[in-house]
Amino acid sequence: MVEGGVSATSSQTHWIILPTIEGREAWRGAIAAAAEAGGLHLVDWDADANPLAGAPDSVILTQDAQVARAAGADPQNTTVVLASSWPDVEGVPSGVHRAAMLAHTTQFMARAEAFSHARVVRAHDVNGAPIELAPGLIVTPPKPGAPSDLARSLALYGSPDAAVTWGTSFFTYDARNADQGPKTGEMDLTGRPRFLIHGPYIVMPPGRWKAVFRLSFDLPGSRVRFRLDWGGQTEYDSEEFTPGRPGLFEIEMDYVWREPAPAEFRILTLEGVFDGRLTFGGVKVSRISDV
Repeated sequence: MVEGGVSATSSQTHWIILPTIEGREAWRGAIAAAAEAGGLHLVDWDADANPLAGAPDSVILTQDAQVARAAGADPQNTTVVLASSWPDVEGVPSGVHRAAMLAHTTQFMARAEAFSHARVVRAHDVNGAPIELAPGLIVTPPKPGAPSDLARSLALYGSPDAAVTWGTSFFTYDARNADQGPKTGEMDLTGRPRFLIHGPYIVMPPGRWKAVFRLSFDLPGSRVRFRLDWGGQTEYDSEEFTPGRPGLFEIEMDYVWREPAPAEFRILTLEGVFDGRLTFGGVKVSRISDV
């Protein structure tokens, strides 16, 4: 019990985790309208200065499942709204700061999916008809918008068969290839051993995720020894290889995320290179299984 208010773990308190889904503000408005119509006290945990100073029958709204867990939210009295499998990326620009913004946005999506034993409202549960998110809270879902190409590339969340493609612009390239790499994936291998590419640091939900990398080599480049890394930033799987012939290769790797964490793919040369080119064709990522 919090002095002057109620505990977040009150048996009459219901939490709604509304992460950074596409259309979040419209959902937030619909939830607020439903709470007013139902005579319920809605607490915006992320915005209110004193979020626990509400009525015992409060409905607490937050975008961050980690906040709800830390406050003692009971999963049996929690609803996670994943009515869209992609985040709201309308305001995310292209360029140098995009990776950081995508990591920030997707962390809330991944944490929401990982909140165990709560009720989850997914896209297929929303058909336009009113839906009860908490006792007495009958919400009319807002109409979904059409996803942008960027949004489609991030549709990883709340779907057991999620599959997306990350193109060349999602990744960061070494100094020699920083201009051309994001546009075409073409890379000059000349130089000392180094990381050629890394990223995109999108936060993955728990599960086993397969990645298929498309790489093309010219003849000199096919003689170079490479290493590929796929997984988290500190723990990951690696594969060393020398192509041995020019042409297109599709290389498949998988990795298990047991907790929400950023994904990193890296290509590095393991020896000095005097001549050679590599073209990176992006990565297709798909969920194999839950954990």
